Parts: sequence; C-alpha cells; structure tokens
Amino acid sequence: MKILIVDDVPLMRKIMNVNLTKLGVHSILEAPDGEKAWKFFTSTSDIDAIFTDINMPNLDGLSFVKRIRDSKKNSDIRIIAITGESDPTKLKLLNAMGVSEFINKPFDLEQFNSVARPIVDAIQSGVKPAGTSTAGSSAAEITEVKEIISKAKTPKTEVKGSDIVMDFDGSSIVVSIDELSKFAKPVHQIEDDSKE
Repeated sequence: MKILIVDDVPLMRKIMNVNLTKLGVHSILEAPDGEKAWKFFTSTSDIDAIFTDINMPNLDGLSFVKRIRDSKKNSDIRIIAITGESDPTKLKLLNAMGVSEFINKPFDLEQFNSVARPIVDAIQSGVKPAGTSTAGSSAAEITEVKEIISKAKTPKTEVKGSDIVMDFDGSSIVVSIDELSKFAKPVHQIEDDSKE
C-alpha cells in the first residue's frame, strides 16, 4: 500500500505520516505542494490514496485534484481533502471536484483516524474506490470552491519544550516531539526547490 501526503506545512505532513504508519501504511510519499505531488503521481505507480491540503502554493489542492481526475492514470484514486472549511454546502462543492473524503483543520488524531482507518482497511482488503468525476462541475462551482479554500489559514506553529503546538486561531493541536520520532518511518520526499 502506498499513500501520498500533500501539505505545505511540514508538521502537518509529519503528523499524518506518523498516524498512517500506526494504521499499517509502510510506504508513504510526501510533497509540499500540488506541483511536486503531481510529479510523484505521474512518475510513481500504484499510489492507493492521496491526503491533500487544499490551500497550497504553486499548485493548489483543487487544481491538483482536477489534474488527477482529468488524467487517464488512476483517475479514480481515493483523494482525501485536508481543509479548514466546514460548511456542508461548500464541502459538497469540493466533493463535486472529485474528493472522496474530508478531514477538517484543525483536526485531532481521533478525527483523522476515523477517516483514514476505513480507507486503509479498504485498500488492504482490495476494495476498489468508487469512480469519481468532475464532469458535472460547472466552471462557476470550481471558481467558488477555489475562493472558499483560499481563505483557509495556515496554523501558527511553535516548539514549546518537548511539544510542537499548532494554533489555528485559538484551536490548538499539541504533539510530543518524542512521540513523533518514536513512530516515524523513513519517507520518500520531494524537497521544496526554493530551499536549494
């Protein structure tokens, strides 16, 4: 089983990686934006699911999802959106873009696992994803979804003692650095080119 995690916040990728590893996923790829994720998707075979942020630089999550759904390669792959949007009407629009499941930011580990566990179980059991398409989505719906997601905020992240604290406008996630390192597995990762 191979899963691709796409998020421009390294800590968010690490949290998802650790939790997917705990659920039995042993091959995890990471990308900091949709453009790098697209490179992984087109050059890597047998990716079973993608957990993607929506609001990212270079290529946002919606455009990344649209590229996948428009491609001939594995266009029915399970895609899970990680987003700060919780309005049911707006989530329905994201669904029209071809997203299988949603995890709202900020999320706790129980919420993440409640979405991730059934997906991992289905992949391990050989259950194929239901087909999805953006064919019924109008240009206006796609534009509205992009505007909605562009308002999502990146958390303020800081290290406090042996914990990492991510603050989403008053809602926080606290993760122990020791806990993260205990469960972390080696990861194939495309580095951010801007750091070179």
